[in-house]
Amino acid sequence: MDATPIVRATKPPAQKGDGLKVAPTTPAHLCRTKAQTKADGTVYRAATIDGRTAVVNKQRERDRAAQRREQFQAVLHVTSAARAASLTALMRATEGNDLASQSARMLTALRLGPLTTFEARKFLDVSEPGARIWTLRHRDGHVIETVWVQQESRHGRSHCIAQYALLKTA
Repeated sequence: MDATPIVRATKPPAQKGDGLKVAPTTPAHLCRTKAQTKADGTVYRAATIDGRTAVVNKQRERDRAAQRREQFQAVLHVTSAARAASLTALMRATEGNDLASQSARMLTALRLGPLTTFEARKFLDVSEPGARIWTLRHRDGHVIETVWVQQESRHGRSHCIAQYALLKTA
């Protein structure tokens, strides 16, 4: 058994060949931190561990999340009455609830225009629209684009959901 002592990364860091092992994980309280100011004036914190710098991305993640929220607040998708009627008619015209029937309904609806997850569940009786889209993309070879939109549920709450658009059929 190796009798070499194990130490946490401290300053100065352990050098190769000096008989010390550096533990693979270093607690945050043993790291030195410094502030970094970006061009837009945002201050980020950086942690220095063993001479390497790892930027803490919490503030960046918050900034990106705020940008996404601003994007989605502008667009609220609402299903028109004509669209609801055409999707309901499509559901009535197609029998079966197996994989092939659900995929066929989804593909036909996508040929009529973009389709959201809520519309597929409510009007086409497809409980897992994402799985049917995966099947259409990967098994059948259709090119389907996903865009994130906000749509209100039947309870009046706004949700960020997928809207699928058929770009090219196989």
